[in-house]
Amino acid sequence: MAKEKKETEGKEGEAGKSGETLEELQEKIEKQAQELVKQAGEQPAQTVEPAADQPPAQAAPRTISLDEAGAKNSYSNFCYTAGTREGVLFGFGFHDWQPGNPIKVDTKVGKNWGEMK
Repeated sequence: MAKEKKETEGKEGEAGKSGETLEELQEKIEKQAQELVKQAGEQPAQTVEPAADQPPAQAAPRTISLDEAGAKNSYSNFCYTAGTREGVLFGFGFHDWQPGNPIKVDTKVGKNWGEMK
């Protein structure tokens, strides 16, 4: 019990040094992520040119356009993957690193191998 108290005091001391709570830090990270997404959306689309030493039989370069208007932003400090013959699953979540607290997975993305070619 004394050990747990010391761990808690140490973590509170670390948070107290910056003067920000976990919620404030999460909000700050969320705002930074939104700003980066906004900046990425303002940049013009880029094309990839084939190298000069490649034969001309290669396909013409393609431009990939992203529409992130409806994308949901969230912060994740944990990711796991699971793969099978059919595809792969990515799970994203948040863990507060407190002993005994479970990792809260809030997003799962599944892809089959055919879509990754």
